[in-house]
Amino acid sequence: MQSAVMLGKISSVDYKNGCANVVFDGMDGNVKAALPFLSFEYSMPRTGDMVLVAFQQYKNREQGFIIGRYYNSSNIPPEGLAKGDYYKRFSKNAFLKYDSKNDTLSLTADGININADIKSGVLTLSAKKVIISEG
Repeated sequence: MQSAVMLGKISSVDYKNGCANVVFDGMDGNVKAALPFLSFEYSMPRTGDMVLVAFQQYKNREQGFIIGRYYNSSNIPPEGLAKGDYYKRFSKNAFLKYDSKNDTLSLTADGININADIKSGVLTLSAKKVIISEG
């Protein structure tokens, strides 16, 4: 195999070592084992997630890297995102969003909302219970 970019599906994840096994359709269920992630943060996919993988042939060995997940019909971007926005999903009920139009940063988790209006310097916090402690 020469250089190639392929679509695959995560078959298992090695969370400790930051790598995963990936299966590729059209290759008779061929699994490439222990492919590392090309990443600058720890954000591991789940088994079954679709990923983009880049391969490079080096003399007598092949090296592949999981570039990451991509949006598809089962994983679409949330509504309302626009140019300049940033969105990071941590779980089904937890995400970080930067709204570039309103210059606001929001952290939302199940029952907790923190909103920072960067222009005015106003921080809004809503939660079931708020505990303020002094260090």
